[in-house]
Amino acid sequence: MKILFLSFWFPYPPNFGYKIRVFNQIKELSKDNEVHLICFSNFEKNNISELKNYCTSIFCFEPTHYNRKMSHVFLGFFKKDPRYFSTSFTPEAKKVVDEVIVNEDINIILAGGTGVAEYVLDIKDIPKALDLHNVDSALYKTIAQNRPTILKKIRAYLFWLKFLGYERKVCEQFDLCIVVSDKEKEHLLKNVPKAKTMVLPNAIDLKLYNVEKKEEPNTIIFTGTLTYEANLDAINWFYDSIFPLVKEQKPDVKLIITGDHSKVNVEHLSSDPNVILTGHVKDIYSLIAESAISIAPIRIGGGSRFKILESMALGTSTVSTTIGAEGIAVTDGENILIADDRKEFAQKTVDLLNNYELRSKISKNARNLVGEKYNWNTLGYKLNQSLLEIIKDNKS
Repeated sequence: MKILFLSFWFPYPPNFGYKIRVFNQIKELSKDNEVHLICFSNFEKNNISELKNYCTSIFCFEPTHYNRKMSHVFLGFFKKDPRYFSTSFTPEAKKVVDEVIVNEDINIILAGGTGVAEYVLDIKDIPKALDLHNVDSALYKTIAQNRPTILKKIRAYLFWLKFLGYERKVCEQFDLCIVVSDKEKEHLLKNVPKAKTMVLPNAIDLKLYNVEKKEEPNTIIFTGTLTYEANLDAINWFYDSIFPLVKEQKPDVKLIITGDHSKVNVEHLSSDPNVILTGHVKDIYSLIAESAISIAPIRIGGGSRFKILESMALGTSTVSTTIGAEGIAVTDGENILIADDRKEFAQKTVDLLNNYELRSKISKNARNLVGEKYNWNTLGYKLNQSLLEIIKDNKS
């Protein structure tokens, strides 16, 4: 196959969920195919050399910046589609997309999310697959429900209603919509009943996670950028409602929070001697492996959590909410601990910190689960076969 792959982010280094998924898809597909990559984000030239090992050609563009002026926001209310998609469209990139399709004789297109789908909606004679990292209509509904004021709720619900229509318009024009879990598939089919869907869960390359486990006692780690709303809500809920209960029983406990927290108010966290804000960490794997447990106190969002898969692969046991573990075939008490109530979450956190045998049991079972179900070596073949099937169906 000659594949045109559209990615919103430049996928190297693969240091957060979207980029991990895209990088591994490219890596797996390149084994038997030509991959031509077009991406829309900040990138460093020295990182292109790594992707050249897998891509026949690479084109990178800076997206048009989202205009937040009040006049544009007001006019956006009267547009049918969410304003973000129309204002971030890059005409120069669209020209290159069309040229690559013709010049490289592309026979299938893989778009990494609704944010890049706009560039190929007008392409009718080449089969197209859309990889939905999240079913965003479900995500935006949850965000709207959690807005703190009536005005913010109204604005969020208006965006959600617009996005429902946009998601329906986009997905109906693709030959295959790829989702990360059965739950996400259910969400999508409620909005787009005609969509042809396939479940391809988030996964990791297990070979990259052979890090020696040197555990620091009474350490809890939360990984993920705090500029992402679901992560910020999660850590604020944990710190305000759960962490005080943990500290009552474990006064020397340390909460390590990784990831970007620029432009986010973290004064309440940075002033606590029991909290360590690392910012961006170059070697996140070692830090996870050194922590006694990890947490995923997620209350909003969709998809499935790379933070849990990575902790599992690195032998660090996890306490999560039900939503946090959504999309991963976990069993409470066997390969993870699940709690949605703040008191139960706190007690399970303490229990896991106190019980080495429980941590060992859960971490062993969790790594086995990742190897069996969430390894790209297996899922890459499934993706490749699905794309071949689309091409075959379009020829018949």
